[in-house]
Amino acid sequence: MGNLRHLDLSNAAFCRLIPQQLGNLSGLHYLDLGGISGNAPSWFWNWSSNINMIDLSENQIKGDVPDTLLNSVVLNLRFQGRLPRLSTNVKVFNIANNSFFGPISTFLCNKLNRKNDLEGPYPLD
Repeated sequence: MGNLRHLDLSNAAFCRLIPQQLGNLSGLHYLDLGGISGNAPSWFWNWSSNINMIDLSENQIKGDVPDTLLNSVVLNLRFQGRLPRLSTNVKVFNIANNSFFGPISTFLCNKLNRKNDLEGPYPLD
């Protein structure tokens, strides 16, 4: 299943938890998961850092992102928990309608010293 490049499960009523089978998709470039609730499995954030575009905007995901450096070019996230760390590869970071807590990363706030190329807005469709 490594040849699948685009996966859109945004309207998949059967998919309420992050499917374990996603971990087998090594060549994925775009992932849209809608309607997910609960905690993301421990493997998910490391695995998803290799995907270029991730849309998790229509979810009820809870819990902290582990100390993982999110590396996707486009991140559209919605969940409750601690603000994740972002790599300098991130170009679009949409965190509208979230319940983040904890310190705001210098990646977002310290404009003079940050080493990133955030852009936006960027369509995810």
